[in-house]
Amino acid sequence: MPHVTATDPGFYNDISAWSKNTGHELLDKSSQAGRFEVSIRKKEGQSSCRQEVTQTLKEKTMIVFSGNLDKAIASFIIAKGAAAMGIKVDKFFTFCCLNIIRKNEKVKVKKNMVSKMFGTMMPRGSKKLALSKMNMGDMGAKMIRSVMKKQNVDSL
Repeated sequence: MPHVTATDPGFYNDISAWSKNTGHELLDKSSQAGRFEVSIRKKEGQSSCRQEVTQTLKEKTMIVFSGNLDKAIASFIIAKGAAAMGIKVDKFFTFCCLNIIRKNEKVKVKKNMVSKMFGTMMPRGSKKLALSKMNMGDMGAKMIRSVMKKQNVDSL
C-alpha cells in the first residue's frame, strides 16, 4: 500500500483528483507540522500507478476580460501551460483588451472619425498596459517587466 508525503497544502486536492481519475482509493489523510500524508490502495489488477485516463477534448478557449498587465500576463501563462500539455488554446480578447495584442507601431488603415478617436485614446501595444493594483505612475509595470526579464520569462 503506497504512502505519500508532501509539503504543498494543495496536495490533498491534487491527490483526491488523481485517485478519482485513476480508480485508486484514498484510505486516510493526515497533516502535521506542514507535512501532508496519504495512504492509497491501488486499484485491483494494477501492477503500477500508471493507468490510461479517458481521452478528453484537447482544446480550450479563453476569454480575456481585463486589459491590465498583470491579468494579461496571467492569461498568457495559463495558455502556455495548457499548450505545453498538448492542449490547443484559442484566446478571445474583448474590445477593451485588444490593446494587449495591438501592434506598437502605427499601421496605415482608413478609419472614420469615431475609429480615429478610439485609436488615439487606446494604448498601443502591451508596453503601455498598467497594473491593476500598485501601478504607481507606471513604475509597477516597469518593475514587473524587470523581474520577468531577470527570470527569463517572455514579455507580452
